[in-house]
Amino acid sequence: MNRLRRILVALALAACAPLQPPAAPEDPATAGRLVVVRSDALFDWGVRIAVRLNGEAAARLRAGEHREFRLAPGLYRVGVADREIAVAVETGRTAYFLIRPEDSPSGFDLERLDPRRGAEWIARTRPAP
Repeated sequence: MNRLRRILVALALAACAPLQPPAAPEDPATAGRLVVVRSDALFDWGVRIAVRLNGEAAARLRAGEHREFRLAPGLYRVGVADREIAVAVETGRTAYFLIRPEDSPSGFDLERLDPRRGAEWIARTRPAP
């Protein structure tokens, strides 16, 4: 099966999975934030990408969208396509991640952003519904 077909099949299967966003912490004062931003690259405008938290589909993002999660402090795994990054969510802090197209088997990359770059990406994108 060629590379493009593998990508399309993987994306179609991910789009069918029910969303399981994590529950907000019982005490909002203890929450940390995790923000996932999808680049606005023209390459992938028509495709929604499933964002996974701890292996469960938590959101689907189109190009130029972002999603914020308020989470209890702890260790989480953020994933997209075949990429996954572990992050420690801390009270009162924000962890930013960027999804962008890449020439890889999945077609997408996930990278951790510093707070300055994360804020720049949030300003350039819109909240996901």
